[in-house]
Amino acid sequence: MGSEYYGKMWITTCDRLKDIAEQEEATRILGEITDRQKAQAAFASIYIKYVFVVNALGDIYDQTLQVQKRAVVKTILTVATKRMLELQTDLKKIEMSEYMYFDHTLIEQKLIPTEVQLLTPFYYPMERAEHIEDLLNGVRHTDKPKEDPELVNTTQKKTLRQLKEASQSVSPEEQRKLDERKALIKAVDVIISHEKARQSRNLLFNLKVHPKLYVQKPYPEVDTGPRYTFTFKEDQVPLFPVKRTDYGTNFYKVSRHFDENGDLIQTGSGSTEENVKLFSTEVGTATTLDLVGKLLSNISRNEAAAVIQRCYLRFKLKKAIRKIHLQHQHELGMLELTRADHTSEYEQIKATREKRRRRKREFDNAFIRACEDDKARILRLRTPYIMEDISDHIRYWFREMYDAAGEFQAYPPEVSGGSIMIIRGETKTAAEFAEFITKRKKMSPEKIKKELEKEKKDKAAKRKKERNEKRKAKKLLKQQKKEWAKQTNRWTFDDGRFITENALKIDSEFKTYAKEWQFIDELNNLKELAYMDWITETNYADVHQALRLEVDKLMRLEMELLRKALCKDRKIKYKAPKAPRKKSKKKGKKKGKKAIHMKIEKLEKLYDKFVSKNVIIPCPNINMDDFIGDLNYAAYDLRNNELTPSHSLGEVKYLLRQWTFGLGDISVPKVRSICIAGPPGCGKKLMAHGLIRELGAVLFNISPDVVVQFQDKIKKFVDDLTKLSKILAPSVLFINNAHYPFLKKVSPEIEDQQPLLLGKHLPKLKKGIKKNEKVLLIGTSNQPFAAKPGPFKKTFEKVAVCYGPDYSSTVLAWQKVLPPMGVDPEFDYSTLAKMTKYYQMSQILSAPKKVLNLERRAHLQQRPLEPIEILQYLMYGDPPQFPMTEKELAKFVKFNQKFNKFKKKPAPQKKK
Repeated sequence: MGSEYYGKMWITTCDRLKDIAEQEEATRILGEITDRQKAQAAFASIYIKYVFVVNALGDIYDQTLQVQKRAVVKTILTVATKRMLELQTDLKKIEMSEYMYFDHTLIEQKLIPTEVQLLTPFYYPMERAEHIEDLLNGVRHTDKPKEDPELVNTTQKKTLRQLKEASQSVSPEEQRKLDERKALIKAVDVIISHEKARQSRNLLFNLKVHPKLYVQKPYPEVDTGPRYTFTFKEDQVPLFPVKRTDYGTNFYKVSRHFDENGDLIQTGSGSTEENVKLFSTEVGTATTLDLVGKLLSNISRNEAAAVIQRCYLRFKLKKAIRKIHLQHQHELGMLELTRADHTSEYEQIKATREKRRRRKREFDNAFIRACEDDKARILRLRTPYIMEDISDHIRYWFREMYDAAGEFQAYPPEVSGGSIMIIRGETKTAAEFAEFITKRKKMSPEKIKKELEKEKKDKAAKRKKERNEKRKAKKLLKQQKKEWAKQTNRWTFDDGRFITENALKIDSEFKTYAKEWQFIDELNNLKELAYMDWITETNYADVHQALRLEVDKLMRLEMELLRKALCKDRKIKYKAPKAPRKKSKKKGKKKGKKAIHMKIEKLEKLYDKFVSKNVIIPCPNINMDDFIGDLNYAAYDLRNNELTPSHSLGEVKYLLRQWTFGLGDISVPKVRSICIAGPPGCGKKLMAHGLIRELGAVLFNISPDVVVQFQDKIKKFVDDLTKLSKILAPSVLFINNAHYPFLKKVSPEIEDQQPLLLGKHLPKLKKGIKKNEKVLLIGTSNQPFAAKPGPFKKTFEKVAVCYGPDYSSTVLAWQKVLPPMGVDPEFDYSTLAKMTKYYQMSQILSAPKKVLNLERRAHLQQRPLEPIEILQYLMYGDPPQFPMTEKELAKFVKFNQKFNKFKKKPAPQKKK
């Protein structure tokens, strides 16, 4: 996956954007629609295409190394993401729910629901500043030694050089780990080589002193016993070859018998009695019973080895036949095999992408260097010519004004742009200035003052009129939005509701890209180098702008000299023009090294305090993909039959990923607070921790049992929490039992935790999180209906309710847990899923470990597992486990309907 692959991917994505623009333009013909299904189909068909475009653009932006192209991709990606989120909200309003079902559109476009899901954004986990990363990794600024290049020894230099060659642009933490790893490997190699040398010296000594015991006698060529290969182990010093047995040897083809000294007696087949006779004749008549016993034991060992190998080969053959049989059944559609996780391939792709991602820094630095070098070249070679061109143009303007009016027009102020206003044509022309001067000469000084005052009043009135027009436009928009919100059963496609600013902006951005890049062959730029022509062009503009300011200062002085000379010629007293007022700068403390040092010290002290009080805790190593949950495939049919379907666990997981989409580098609307509600054991904490791990955020645990220790200084704690969470961003404020701060009644069991302590501060804490800050408030609750609805709604913008696993999620869970324990692929998962209905995910995942112990797994081939065994354990185990009752489920359903922001009462339809 190199530059050519992503170049072709970019071309196909551009074609898709063109198709979307054409489809949006064609959809405007629909006008106004009152049928909900038709409106949903119109929005869904465009939304699906935007999902593909956003996923592709995110992938392209992540893996593109060419800096100039990356900027173009980012602008289009930002606008496309905003447009996709607009369509998503429209679909949710049509569905009157956070969960969307448009299976009819998927069937038309021959897609499946998993293909239309937003992928994890490329900027997760997000990066932080170097000193923040050091703080989180336990490195303090006082611990860092001051490096002196003269004192660094040659071995350290060599290690650094090897690391730079091995991995380009690695982070300091990874570089430190690589250094430690290499030093450890080197030390282990030295120990191993010394140990093997010692063993070889001992062996040599024993061969010299005790040759009969240690010198091995060679076997005759007739021997066809087990063969051996001699190899060297990887990553070890090759002093001694390792002896490895060739397991392809057939032990029972030729019988071999040896005497007590290890000499071969007989080769070939024969009975045990004949072997004994041969042995007795070979050794002599003085054979004893001990020698016969040794011989019989050798023979029994060989026969045992033959039996073992015979059984092993039969087992291997049966296993291969069984595998072929299952594969045939799977190809015929008679059996659904559970696919093994291709972790090695996935890790390889992930490593390749990460390696390419790291090279972006290298390309960025090279681009900055190229810009600086080119700018320095322009300043060195072209500065006098540019200054001369600017000054010539301004002098020509002086001459033009003087020839037309006999006076000089006022020099444009620096605040308005200086002499650039002359090029733009924002100053008066020679004819206008001459007319103005002639009028002014005829007017008295009083009239001139009145005219100036009138001009000021006209300008102020014009500004006031523009402000009033803007306010009126805003009011009209608000009124339109209110009217649109009332129209529950009407959807229009020919006004600003459908074709929004973002839709128009995508078209304009794409047109500018097509215009600027039309003569560039991107596929031939395999090394993804920067285009120097554009760099030179932008640098010329920057240099021209910087030098124009300097030329303006000189030309203002020149104009003053010309005016003085003109007044001297006309024998008029010269009046210097008033200097423009400069904005007063606010005085502030100078930030030097000491101020930054103190700031870091305070930050470290506060961080250590929160760690010691268990406010900042390490996040468990859980990924969002570890959460098992499938989609509800029957929801669309239920919705068409005017029934409200219950969402599944897979849809909740997908929804949580949607809500965290605005926390990254792309400026899109973001959610500030989330609550995950559901019965105990449904996977609320697992989803929250998986989300935190995916974001790469710092975990602040502000649960009531932790915040109790700050009850005396709760305001200070909240202030420190907001400051530290914003400094260490991305960060997540996690509340377990999120209903505790808003309880209607506090039970005596939890009075010690003082659950209402944070109740007043949480809404303010959520308001303090700004749009551009990467901070998120996440809560989990198993009794959300026990909280006061008002403050709970103020604190949490979004609420995701988990009802528990449905049929498809239960089947998926059993299929993931049972096969690794040796359960037959033909096991009846469907029956087991129906039997374990309403059981929570934690109960499902823990049951097989108890049922399939070591003894039961040993008898799985003779006695396959039955679904009733797992059900018996769940019902009659110690302690017995029961599913969620319908009353408990009804409470969560009612709570979800109450907190559904998209739920509206449909307007009554008029009778025909």
